[in-house]
Amino acid sequence: MTQTATARTTDTAPRRDYAALSAAFAVGMAALSVAARGRGTAGRAETTELPALALATFGLSRILVHEKVAGWARTPFVAEGVDGRPPRGDGLRRVVGELLTCTRCTGVWVGAGLVGTRILVPPLGHVATAAFAAAGANDLLQAGFTALRRTAGQAGTRVCGTAAAGSNDRHASERR
Repeated sequence: MTQTATARTTDTAPRRDYAALSAAFAVGMAALSVAARGRGTAGRAETTELPALALATFGLSRILVHEKVAGWARTPFVAEGVDGRPPRGDGLRRVVGELLTCTRCTGVWVGAGLVGTRILVPPLGHVATAAFAAAGANDLLQAGFTALRRTAGQAGTRVCGTAAAGSNDRHASERR
């Protein structure tokens, strides 16, 4: 395969498709700004809401990009298999697939959606933000607990009544 053919197969999404996705995002943000303008203070996301929105964005982005429960949303755009999760197709389909394999990229859209929901439909926005913030906090706490268990396992100690990884406790594997 020539170098030019290799470049075409690895970068099949033309710039116009990235531009189209960026334009759609910009139009959505402009529409949200216009809709929020007539709502007074109810149309603003307050800075005090930022921690909850950040956790909710983190939690929902991880669900969309990594969890089986959101596989139905990724399937048209991402090929999930033993060789990883490459984007499917060409053009805009591939660009959306790239977006759905990156938590940071998806997070931008999720964050905008959560802010928009909080502005346009405040009760739903508050419930969604709280639920996904709890999911995000849970992810962070689980990662911290796993790291703590790993560290404790290396030291040969017990954490919270659970045998550390690598211990001789015959029930440790049943509790994991």
